[in-house]
Amino acid sequence: MKSSIPLLLLAASGAAISAEDETVIVITATGNETPLVETAPSTTVITRNDIERHQYQTVAEALRQVPGVHVARNGGIGQPTSLFIRGTNSNHVLVMIDGVKINDTTTPNGAFDFSNLMTDAIERIEVVRGPQSTLYGSDAIGGVINIITRKGSTAGGPVSGSIELAGGSHNTFKEAVTLYGGNQKATYMLSLANINTDGETVSAPDYQFSPVDDDGYRNTTLTVSTEFHPVENLKFELSGQYIDSNTEFDASADESPIPETDLESWFIHTAAEARLLDGEWSSRLVFNRSSSTRDTLYDFFGLPSSTYFDSKRNEAEWRNDFYFLDNHTLTAGFKWEQEDAITSSDFSASDHQATTRSLYLQDQFSFFGNLFGTIGVRHDDHTGFGGETTWRIAPVYLVEQSNTRIKASYGTAFNAPSLFQLYDDFSGNPDLEAEKSRGAEIGFDQQLLGNRLSLGATLFYNKMDNLIDFNNTTFKYFNVSDVTTKGVESFVSYRFNDAFDARLDYTWTDTEESEGEPLLRRPENEASLTLNYNPTERISLSGILHYVGSRDDTIRGSFPVTRTMLGSYTTIDLAGSYQFNDRWQVEGKIINLTDKEYQPVHGYAGTGFGAFIGIKVKI
Repeated sequence: MKSSIPLLLLAASGAAISAEDETVIVITATGNETPLVETAPSTTVITRNDIERHQYQTVAEALRQVPGVHVARNGGIGQPTSLFIRGTNSNHVLVMIDGVKINDTTTPNGAFDFSNLMTDAIERIEVVRGPQSTLYGSDAIGGVINIITRKGSTAGGPVSGSIELAGGSHNTFKEAVTLYGGNQKATYMLSLANINTDGETVSAPDYQFSPVDDDGYRNTTLTVSTEFHPVENLKFELSGQYIDSNTEFDASADESPIPETDLESWFIHTAAEARLLDGEWSSRLVFNRSSSTRDTLYDFFGLPSSTYFDSKRNEAEWRNDFYFLDNHTLTAGFKWEQEDAITSSDFSASDHQATTRSLYLQDQFSFFGNLFGTIGVRHDDHTGFGGETTWRIAPVYLVEQSNTRIKASYGTAFNAPSLFQLYDDFSGNPDLEAEKSRGAEIGFDQQLLGNRLSLGATLFYNKMDNLIDFNNTTFKYFNVSDVTTKGVESFVSYRFNDAFDARLDYTWTDTEESEGEPLLRRPENEASLTLNYNPTERISLSGILHYVGSRDDTIRGSFPVTRTMLGSYTTIDLAGSYQFNDRWQVEGKIINLTDKEYQPVHGYAGTGFGAFIGIKVKI
């Protein structure tokens, strides 16, 4: 039996209106640089300051605290990591870095694995929840996560940056260097980071083999970014990233050779933007290319076997923004996207492609200085399943007298079948239709006590049709009936003084598939309490208590597939730093302070106690 919405919805979700938030600019929710308080879709911004204060090493770690987001990882750092927004599927989340779509074309459902994204080169992460296909097309039923890399400096002068050395539990070592500089004409940034750990065994106690072995992980990430302004009103952009990683995992009792996955992934983003007609027209041309290869080695009935995956994507987009109408920004764009998925194993090989062409229109409006919003429409034409048209309207109203923000949105979205689901020789179904959704939200944010207290609530609802599932009788993918998700995202925050603040986030999520069962790995209740304390300018302390409620899952390795219930758990993470002077800083972090044993995914152990310390030197 489902519980009713808890009374804690008196807390809130989204951005609170404060002097600080009025200066925060976001781009993902509307496609244009927009003050956060003027955006209706629920948007969370994780800043560089947040990353450094809490010492997040991975993107997945940072996203755990976002309202409406649940992260499930099969063990420790580097292990497969899924993410769910508002109860939708993991493949209903569009993931971008600098606007480059990086969802994997070779995974069976097209979901992105967050296991290899580190934070060293990240300036901020924008998380937009709710249907976003009007701007971004397929994969954006649940929302969009846009990771924006660090940029160079226009101040001129010598090269700046930092060097970091850290180590700790499980024989973990990290080295990182970041350099940046530039002037008014050109800027540049370079980041190189490496982490190496012996790790822990990924298997829960009932699934540990004898002897128990640790599952190690190594990741090297190189990120570059540059901008060039040859003349006024003309800008060129170039950014890219290369990741080389190795992940060990558990597969069988006799692990010879040791099961492991080698990954190489990269992307290149290029763009040219011009302001024309005295600034009334902004035209932007973008070309992106991304690639990811995975080579998995494992034991197959005593014989070494391997599987190779090669994901490729090419994108071209022409976007135009027009400002000639007062109180309106009109946007029109065309996008071309080509996906390619190559897989090979000891038993089979395949190579499949699909192309999507898209047209989109949007009006971003503002009236009376307190009513803002967007309305838009998009049509996508896919070579595999045909065409799909989506639309969205999203207004927000600011009540200045009471310092209240009221927001709402309604939109449609879709998710194209993956290349594997369409064309796999064994289980593919070329007659699959796109997954479709309708989503709505309404909420408020409120400031009280001279902006020291912030609270509010956002209710959301999603209805999804034609979800794709696997038929265990025919061994084919097929479209199934409706799925519904609904819930409340909430937060309350209080600034006690300039040195101490606290924030409580809570999400209640109710999911139901056609047969009345809840969706797998979606907790009904999830909450986090974040405390930040700066007793002096040199000392920074923070703590995060994270609670995940019980949720359904399937028993690891069961056939036929059997459901079970995973228990709730609470973890505590602590972080602190001390600034010796303008250049030298020492940092420390404790993960899972109480060494709580839990299973984020059935059969896989959650991260145990870990302690880490590091030195950072500014150049």
